[in-house]
Amino acid sequence: RHPPCSPNAPQGRVKRCSGSLSLYQGAMTSFMGNTGGVGMSDLLKEGSKHMSGVEEAVMKNIEACKKLSTITRTSIGPNGMNKMIVNHLSKLFVTNDASTMVREMEVAHPAAKLVAMAAQAQTEEIGDATNLVVVLAGTLCEKAEELLRQGLHTADVIAGYTKAIKALLVYIDTLEAYTVKDMRNKKEVAAAIRTAIGSKQYGLEDVLAPLVADACVQILPKDISTFNIDNVRVAKIPGMSVSESFLMKGFVLTRNSEGTIKHTQEAKIVVFGTEVDLSATETKGNVLIKNAEELMNYSRSEEEAMDKCVREIAETGINVLVAQTTMSEMALHFCERQKIMVIKCPSKFEIARLCKLTGATSLARFGAPLPEEIGIADRVSVDEIGGVPCTTFV
Repeated sequence: RHPPCSPNAPQGRVKRCSGSLSLYQGAMTSFMGNTGGVGMSDLLKEGSKHMSGVEEAVMKNIEACKKLSTITRTSIGPNGMNKMIVNHLSKLFVTNDASTMVREMEVAHPAAKLVAMAAQAQTEEIGDATNLVVVLAGTLCEKAEELLRQGLHTADVIAGYTKAIKALLVYIDTLEAYTVKDMRNKKEVAAAIRTAIGSKQYGLEDVLAPLVADACVQILPKDISTFNIDNVRVAKIPGMSVSESFLMKGFVLTRNSEGTIKHTQEAKIVVFGTEVDLSATETKGNVLIKNAEELMNYSRSEEEAMDKCVREIAETGINVLVAQTTMSEMALHFCERQKIMVIKCPSKFEIARLCKLTGATSLARFGAPLPEEIGIADRVSVDEIGGVPCTTFV
């Protein structure tokens, strides 16, 4: 007459209903514990983070971009502050260049890394306004955050920014302040690069802009799009002021020559990327010398081999030898006897630029070069500039 689980049911029937309900709940708990209830933290590897929704995912990405923008924002302009950065190699950088800061900070956050990659692309394509890219991206994210908190959907914000891009492409041409009509006109180029130099060396743009323009115009190829900035190098010489800077054609190495020969005309150059010495054996041994004659003859065979090798190099017309690594005293002695100017250049990048300038080939063996491996220069000399001996290739 009464339902089994109604309040009016007899006491025994209610107890049996409660027991059945408890049994059902226990079975469901056991089932969920064995087969379900797995969260995202269990699926991902240790240390991973899972975020969802506007509040968690989008706002976290915006916050990361704003933090990166805040770091570089105070360094913009000629009066920007320097930042002290220590990279993963424990190398210290004190700079206000946003490109250097973004590159050495090694940003790991995915959203902030997109901004860092955009800054690097700006550096490669234009070479300036890197900080503007980071600050603009941070400002756009900040304005987007305000719209999202007002209730707009992310798709609506993206649609608005897309319309703004199309409008910008229409009106941006009307905002130009100066146009370089002739890329080979030094005055026009100098006027265009004044702003870029002024942001880094404020007050020195009148001195540096004509020098930079002159250097760029001299190496400008027929196809302007193939211009290579590595063809212009800066040699920093202490003891002189910035106003005494000057442009020099050729290649400047801020090192002295190794021997006593300091000047060479109509130079034929050989470049060795290996050590200038005879190959030594890997085994070790003891030499027993019984008298003075054996002591005198001990290194004679090695000297004869080195003399022969240097003489073969001199017979090809070589009068300048450039070594990247170590050079033995014996090799230097015989090069002096053959009137060969010896220069040591430990930087592989400088070696590559020297080979590109002179047409030489960096050899991985010590010996006489082939005719196509020899570089040429009108003059190689050691000149003292600001109290520092510098080797110039012209």
